[in-house]
Amino acid sequence: MLQPDSNPRTSPPLPELAALCVLIIALGLIFHIASGSSRSELGSHPDEAAHFVTGLMVRDYLASGFHESPLRYADEYYRHYPKIGLGNWPPVFYIVEALWTLVFPGGPGSVLRLMAVLGMVLAIKTAWWLWRDLGWVEAVLGAVLLTALPLVQEYSNMVMAELLSALLMFGAAGCFAFYLENAEWRWAAAFGLFAGLAIMTKGTGLALALLPPLAIVFTGRYELLKRPALWGAALLAAGIAGPWTWHFRNIGRGGWEEASPSLHFTQMAIFYYGRQICVALGWLLAALAAAGAVSLFLPGTRKPAIAVCSLALVLGVWIFQSLTPVGLEARHLAPAMPALIVLAMAGFHAASAGCARFRAAIAASLLAVFFAWQSIFHPPTPAPGYGSLGNYAALSPFRIPQKQWSGFESIADEVLAAGPGKTVLVASDARGEGMLIAEVAARDPHRPSFTIERASKLLASSTWSGSGYQSYYQTPDQVRDALAKAGIALVVTDSSPDRLPAHEKLLVEAMAAGAPLALCPAVRDGKASPGAIALYSAPKTASK
Repeated sequence: MLQPDSNPRTSPPLPELAALCVLIIALGLIFHIASGSSRSELGSHPDEAAHFVTGLMVRDYLASGFHESPLRYADEYYRHYPKIGLGNWPPVFYIVEALWTLVFPGGPGSVLRLMAVLGMVLAIKTAWWLWRDLGWVEAVLGAVLLTALPLVQEYSNMVMAELLSALLMFGAAGCFAFYLENAEWRWAAAFGLFAGLAIMTKGTGLALALLPPLAIVFTGRYELLKRPALWGAALLAAGIAGPWTWHFRNIGRGGWEEASPSLHFTQMAIFYYGRQICVALGWLLAALAAAGAVSLFLPGTRKPAIAVCSLALVLGVWIFQSLTPVGLEARHLAPAMPALIVLAMAGFHAASAGCARFRAAIAASLLAVFFAWQSIFHPPTPAPGYGSLGNYAALSPFRIPQKQWSGFESIADEVLAAGPGKTVLVASDARGEGMLIAEVAARDPHRPSFTIERASKLLASSTWSGSGYQSYYQTPDQVRDALAKAGIALVVTDSSPDRLPAHEKLLVEAMAAGAPLALCPAVRDGKASPGAIALYSAPKTASK
């Protein structure tokens, strides 16, 4: 049975920790600027615009002085800007976003800076634990590697809940590590608090339910099961997240790929996420993380409680994502990244134990390989799209992903120039429709005053995940009638997606008789489509 390391620990010296924080912030800013995210619109994931607009809604409601019920306000806001995800996702991420934009500007660039800050805080917290339990070399090495991982870079530059979820889940793991060390009730309560907030940020937080039992099994600390503090922590987490999770349980399942958990999905997911861990870390760090996990069960090696809880967190996320059919996406591994880095640094510490005097030199060599490998040995496949890691596992995964999505900013300016109160129809895929809604909402000085209709909702129907598609109309004349009935003043079409659905083809035919008011190029993941986005005046009545 594994016993946590009982050697005395001291917190990192403040001056040295401050210097490390400066290094992490500088590195994060370099990646943030080099990514081009400040010049990109919010289209790198179909959910990105929804997260941004929902945060704006919460911000505007808080600023309004609670003059009406939140449900009525949300319904009215959704009528104007139909990219609201509250209910499908829990509220904590949007509260954090709203508090940020009450202090700082409320545009996409400001919220992206919040994402960058969350990534830096995650690296700093990981560095603190590594310095405390393994040493300064592991802290510097681990913090730099975590900040530079492409998966962390990408979600430090996207308006998504992944990094806040990772920060809260790793915070919960740290609190349980303290509880393993001293069994004080306050750390069990802190674990319950962080777990509840993590679940109220993203459903992935439910994976924390597996952390205590796994950590207890790994350490053989079964006496903890008799302590009321442990069960009190579970009740605290359930009290924070349980009512919301239960109330919206059916809405959240709207994005599932399958109606319920299945052996078929689990078999695919186990291998998918195992492979994606190797892709995300690269073979070098993946081998070190595996060595760190194994070292926890070998006699005579250090067994820091944070490493034990990190292993439990990684397995918990892996198991949870393999059981819950929410889809196969590498982003679901983001909460496991700091824990994997802790395990990799535990492996590095164990492997270099015999040459402690040269640990800094070995760490520097490892960093040189990590940063230089891709530039020396170019991968045989092109870099995957932003928000994706692809399937190619190299010795090192390092690259600076380029976020390049644009085209709707100029159209949003044209919409606002047309005057308030206009109803605008946008026809694109979920990314494109969201990009226009986000750009108009961010510019609207009297939110919500403009009304955006989504062609995918007005002219067709489908589930949240896009399945069950059906077009409501069969001819361009029927589409013109629908536009007139809905009071559409302006129409925006986007031909840049690879495939246009039936309702959008009909809309393009319906608008073909009129000349566009504006044409703009669309850029999707760096691929430009000249003149793909068009703005039209909508016909008042159907053509006869």
